[in-house]
Amino acid sequence: MLHIEDAIQFIEVNKKILNLKIHPRFKQIIEKLNYSIAIHNPNPTDIELSEIDGKMKKITKKQTEENTILLTQVLEDGIWQLETKFNNSNSADAGIGIVQDSYKIPADTNPTINPHIQNMAVFVGNGWTTSMICYKGIGTFEISGFGDNQILKLEFDSKKATLFLFVDNIQQELYICGIKEKLRFIIYMYYTGSQCTIQSLKKLSAPTSSHVDNEKSVEW
Repeated sequence: MLHIEDAIQFIEVNKKILNLKIHPRFKQIIEKLNYSIAIHNPNPTDIELSEIDGKMKKITKKQTEENTILLTQVLEDGIWQLETKFNNSNSADAGIGIVQDSYKIPADTNPTINPHIQNMAVFVGNGWTTSMICYKGIGTFEISGFGDNQILKLEFDSKKATLFLFVDNIQQELYICGIKEKLRFIIYMYYTGSQCTIQSLKKLSAPTSSHVDNEKSVEW
């Protein structure tokens, strides 16, 4: 039997937790916490993984061939942000994007060709001749693009079912909408010596994306 004193104590504890969760300082602290960056390496003969300061991860290509690297964190129930930077990748002849959680990525995967493109979407950089979103075998343009040594952020919002790309903190016009399933982040590189530094993986308390001029969506 639940006593009235226990019920009152239970309510008071939950009120304190609620007040803590909506406190601005609590949100600031939560957003400074980085999730552990775990990576599935589909081809160790081509892809070398290393740590930086025990927090960031560096992915280095050892051969010139197709390969797509998967972050193992499942994206669901919230707002997830991945921050990366490409180096020595032929002006970002590379890409970052998302894949269905259930899809298994084999070695030597190019995310822009079948059958992989049916299960993943990728923002490709300036080294791809023209920057675009590739999904379902279709390239959608109207993106400002990105190259080496630029900070790239992907922001997935499960409630709004959207994925946005930020380049040096500038939100790009082209985004993906209608995403109503579990996902994981992916990174694609091709050339020998290409590098991608994963600087952080975070779960945000509120989105940083907003409406921008000339925005255009790609339906997932």
